[in-house]
Amino acid sequence: MRGLPARLHSDPGPPGPGGQRALGQASIMAYSIGLRQGALACAAQAANP
Repeated sequence: MRGLPARLHSDPGPPGPGGQRALGQASIMAYSIGLRQGALACAAQAANP
């Protein structure tokens, strides 16, 4: 999976009150969506070199 960026494990920082927790969950969702898209892009590149 070469297509993924190197800076994947970014520290979200210490957990804060509810608003910060919701923000963290949204960033985790965006992170997993980005992972899935990166894996799909890698698979497409492997299928069509």
